[in-house]
Amino acid sequence: MSDITLPHPTFTDGNTLVADDVWENLYSTPVTPNSYEVINGGLEAANVVAPITNAIITETIRPGALSGGKGVGSTANLDYFNNAFGDWVSNPDSDATGDVDSFYQPIPGAAVSFYLPYAADSLFLFWRIKVITLQQTPDGEHVSVVRLFVDSTRIDAVYMELPKVPVTSSAQLIGREWAGHYLKTSGLSKGWHSASLRIAVDSDLASHVRVQVRNFNYVYFR
Repeated sequence: MSDITLPHPTFTDGNTLVADDVWENLYSTPVTPNSYEVINGGLEAANVVAPITNAIITETIRPGALSGGKGVGSTANLDYFNNAFGDWVSNPDSDATGDVDSFYQPIPGAAVSFYLPYAADSLFLFWRIKVITLQQTPDGEHVSVVRLFVDSTRIDAVYMELPKVPVTSSAQLIGREWAGHYLKTSGLSKGWHSASLRIAVDSDLASHVRVQVRNFNYVYFR
C-alpha cells in the first residue's frame, strides 16, 4: 500500500495541540487517502501502489467479498407416486393437462434459497441425484420429468426424462444418475434468490419414482 502522508505530520513538544488537526490526521475522510482513516476500512484506489496489476493478492481480500456459495443434500429416500400430481402427463392429448409448471414439486435436498449481498456477475449451479423408477409406459410416449427452476422460473433446456418401462415388460426398477450443471449470467440482483430441481410424475399409468439427492450446490461471483 502507498504511504499515508498526513496533513499535519508534526506536533511539537510543549505546544498546544489543535483538535481539528488531530481529527484530520486520524479520522477526517475528506483528506483520504492522507489520513489514518484508510487503515480503518477507508481504502480507495489511491491507496494501491501503481500499477494495480497483480498488486491485490488473496490475503488482501475479505472472505465473501468476491464470491460465495453453499451446498445441500439429503440422505433420505424420497418416494413420489402419480396420484400426487393430479392429471399431469408429459405427452398430453386433448383431454389431458399438459406440461404445466405448477404441477412440478421441489425435491427436498435439491432446493435452496440464498441471499446475494451484491449484484452478482454469474451464478453456477451443479448437482448430482439418483432416480429409481417403476413406470410402465405405452410405446415410450409418456415420461416423468425432473426440471431445473431458478427464481421460480423453468429453465427449459435443463431437464432429465426418467427411465421408462414398456407395458409389455415385467415389473422392474430402473435407475439413472444425473450429474448436471447450469450457469446463469443475468438477473442476479442483490437480494433473495432460489434454485431447485422439481419433479412431475406422469399420471397416465401407474408410476412410482424414488429420488436420492447426493448434493445440490451454488456458487456466485461478483
